[in-house]
Amino acid sequence: MRALEEKGLLAGRQGIPYEVHTHTCKLYTAEGVAEDLSIPVAQVVKAGQGHGVRCSDRSFVLVVIPGDKRLSLKKLGAVLKDKGLEFGPRTE
Repeated sequence: MRALEEKGLLAGRQGIPYEVHTHTCKLYTAEGVAEDLSIPVAQVVKAGQGHGVRCSDRSFVLVVIPGDKRLSLKKLGAVLKDKGLEFGPRTE
């Protein structure tokens, strides 16, 4: 986050209010984050599903969904008009 602060890319520098939450431990699930913050899991978002979604042209898309939902590549493919979506490897 420090790099974002230095570049002025945090939402607060652009007039958008935000709140930073520090977690008591490393949490990798929406359910764990919601429990740690004592909020409903639907108020947590998942971004990229940990490794992103790759399109058939080899580009990636960032997907942000509520913490209590699951990503359907079939439904996302219909929206993007791309039947060749797949989860990208964690190294890319």
